[in-house]
Amino acid sequence: MADEFPQGFGVSGEKPEITGRTTNNSVQVADMTNRVGDIVKQATYQEVTEITEDSFLVTETFTNEAVRAQSGQEVVTGHNLTESNTGFATVQRTLRRIPTITTTPGS
Repeated sequence: MADEFPQGFGVSGEKPEITGRTTNNSVQVADMTNRVGDIVKQATYQEVTEITEDSFLVTETFTNEAVRAQSGQEVVTGHNLTESNTGFATVQRTLRRIPTITTTPGS
């Protein structure tokens, strides 16, 4: 069904319940300071992607996925429920993803 829409319209991916998605790409930054604390140089060192997905609440209860213990390349950093007297309840879920790091022996 997504192929029927013009390019740039609709939400891509395999989750039909998603009504919106925002993808933010950034990097971690290390600051080098002088003796008085002025930043004199910056270096980037880690790519980070945050994906926020919006959907309608499709279950009777909301379970906050951000509060459970997590580790790995992808973690839920935010999970929000919005309720309204004039519309359906919506959920916003934010994932923080880092690329898989591969190392070679001896490096």
